Amino acid sequence: MLRNSVAASQSHHSSATMTNNNNVVGVANRAKSSTIYRALSISSGILIMTSCFISGYCFHTYLDTNYQHWMRSVAVINTMSDTHALRARSSSRQLQQRRNNNLPEEWETYSFSDIYQHFHCSAHAYDETKPIPSLDQWLYLRMQYNEVVDGSVSFNDAIPPTQGYTLAKNEPPPFYAKLSPGKGRGLFASRDIQKGEVVHDGSNSDVVFPDAMSFRRFLFASPRTMACDIMEWAWTQQFEDDGPYHICLAINISSLMNTKGDEEGEDANALPVSGFTSKFYALKDIKKDEEILTDYTIYDTDWVGVGMDEPKKRRRR
Repeated sequence: MLRNSVAASQSHHSSATMTNNNNVVGVANRAKSSTIYRALSISSGILIMTSCFISGYCFHTYLDTNYQHWMRSVAVINTMSDTHALRARSSSRQLQQRRNNNLPEEWETYSFSDIYQHFHCSAHAYDETKPIPSLDQWLYLRMQYNEVVDGSVSFNDAIPPTQGYTLAKNEPPPFYAKLSPGKGRGLFASRDIQKGEVVHDGSNSDVVFPDAMSFRRFLFASPRTMACDIMEWAWTQQFEDDGPYHICLAINISSLMNTKGDEEGEDANALPVSGFTSKFYALKDIKKDEEILTDYTIYDTDWVGVGMDEPKKRRRR
């Protein structure tokens, strides 16, 4: 799904802040973390994974084949001793320092298109074979948001990001993610959806960046392909008439909703009532396994308005 100001029209959804969970990753090594591993063994089926991304930074992610078990494991980690907490924070700071050492010169002035070119996102944007992000990839992005943007935001949702988020009555939204022919990744109805029914509510899941600098930090703290995905998925939005523009992002599969195509008869079937809202309604009856399509133009694109202004001339080395 292509959603950036360099290569295509802009995006969807909206925003709403949440509040904290920042201790799932960052443990230095197995020797220093044996106490945590023993605590994790209380929950059955836990898989302790070490994931290394293109950026060269490795982190420990504690996963379970059952997300509910994983959430209980998070609670166990949150009760670890002050000593282990200090070690985790120290490890996190070390990783962040390594990222800072690799930042390009004058990165603070980079515009949206500067960053897009820096990460060479064009090829990635048009790759229709990109896989659906895995659970650990979504969790990594959430951890990064907590670390470099806002540590008070909570992602303690009983519904894993691979299924979306809690929409109502402890149920996920009525969609699932898979590859869409000719579009790449997309969302499809998991059941029949009636006209007028809520299909997606971004106020339950979206995050808002406080300013352009925090968005830049988030991008440069991410591996290349993840940074390119973020630039496809992020959008700018006003929350009220004549209000300021904000940078928004959904860190779950709702980011994969495609826009309607140019083909005759391919119309949007899910839209909010205005560009100021988060809630998407079905415009018609949507059959199970039918692709859910919106219209990215419902939200104005204004990267200049959010501080991601035009490229500046820089010294060349």
